[in-house]
Amino acid sequence: MADFRLAYKKIEAAEGGYVNDPDDKGGETYKGISRKANPDWNGWISIDQIKKAHPTTFKNILKRTPELEKKVQDLYKDKYWDCFELDDIPNQLVAEQIFDTAVNCGQAAAIKFIQRVLDLRETGVWSLDLLYKLVAIKN
Repeated sequence: MADFRLAYKKIEAAEGGYVNDPDDKGGETYKGISRKANPDWNGWISIDQIKKAHPTTFKNILKRTPELEKKVQDLYKDKYWDCFELDDIPNQLVAEQIFDTAVNCGQAAAIKFIQRVLDLRETGVWSLDLLYKLVAIKN
């Protein structure tokens, strides 16, 4: 079965750390989590406290804050992994492709992508039938 930890390591490497680029539509982000798209994520409370207490060195401190890393992983697992029941997918590469697509394009886009690849009607709606088709994909 697919392993979230392996998939997360790849996402983590690609998403980086803290960024607040005015030219980025996502605005302020931490490890790929946009404040605009995820304003209620509880990690922002930790980040804001650390930024306030350490305005010049907060980026390095964020990297060394285990409870913040747990909040990051929890968001990715809940919002982009568990919602697709990817632990039940036997093919790690298939699970990682779905996970990565959901992270970068959103859940509905990831579902439509899966449906397109499997030559199904594109609804953007997750179903057990879709899960069963993905489970049937072997290496």
